[in-house]
Amino acid sequence: MIDVSVDISGIIMYCDESVLGLNIGHGYSFEKVYWDEMPYKEKVTDGRGKLDVAYMGSRLKDNKGEFFICLKKHDVFQIHEPELVPGVVYPIDGPMGCEQLEPYKECEMAYLYKVFALLHLFHEGNIGFYEIFFDYTYKTLGAINNKVNHISQSRSRNIVDQRRYILSEQAQGDCNQFLIDYKGLPFSLLKTSIDEFVWGMEQIDIPTGFEQYTTALEMTLLEKDAQNKKKMLANRVAILIGSSPTDITQIHAKMLSYYRFRSESLHEGSGANISIAELHSLEEYVRSVLKKYLARCEQEIAVNPAITWEEIKQKMITELKTHVITAKSAGILPA
Repeated sequence: MIDVSVDISGIIMYCDESVLGLNIGHGYSFEKVYWDEMPYKEKVTDGRGKLDVAYMGSRLKDNKGEFFICLKKHDVFQIHEPELVPGVVYPIDGPMGCEQLEPYKECEMAYLYKVFALLHLFHEGNIGFYEIFFDYTYKTLGAINNKVNHISQSRSRNIVDQRRYILSEQAQGDCNQFLIDYKGLPFSLLKTSIDEFVWGMEQIDIPTGFEQYTTALEMTLLEKDAQNKKKMLANRVAILIGSSPTDITQIHAKMLSYYRFRSESLHEGSGANISIAELHSLEEYVRSVLKKYLARCEQEIAVNPAITWEEIKQKMITELKTHVITAKSAGILPA
């Protein structure tokens, strides 16, 4: 086995210095890097030496100059020594064994996906990455120095959504606890719904994002092959996240209209009536629902670590049905 040294880096999109108080784990850290001191400046500039347009909205400035919030990790892991094949010529600077680096990168990107998905669930705002750089160095056969560079790119709404991710001092601590509580089994149980939510956030066009958010709610709150989805979904979202009778009534009314928007977009190809404000409103509804479910997953796991997502989902649906009937009896929801 041989040791591989790797440096992982990249600019974090659309956040401010408040995220420097976060601990995302797994050896990663966020750091403030001034543009003049950027160690990988050539990787984030175009052919004329100008900052790539994708990063323009992520620039910050103080009295010392322009800076970015960047991701950083240094790690060492092992790969198998490449085998020499008789009769094959190996160049002294050839990247022998570099195919073994791909599984490591995939594992790291899966972790980063999970963390940034949870950050999006915790708080509104655009935080993410456009490019993550993996710079590997290792020595083979005791003499050949290898340097391999990989890039993982994610070009989506993250480069045009200008809502900056900002946390108060209290929220920083709450967010760190949120990551600790949910990045294990609760995330795994709810991953399919979270994937749909993240996919909605990545959409450039408003109608497609709206459709993905609605689908995330359907996957989480409705039984398979459920009938009368529109009313059922509006009832359950309102009951789950509404904080008062008035709030429940307002959410219910908005969800009915939102579902009509979604149907028109999906079945009639018309999404012109969906505004960016409505997209963000539905995003917040999905965020609130999934946070409720994450908390419930954590509670259920504490009682039964072997519990499945389908079991949790059915428990929640059964309870929501009861609460909906009660709200209808009280005149909070329409009969």
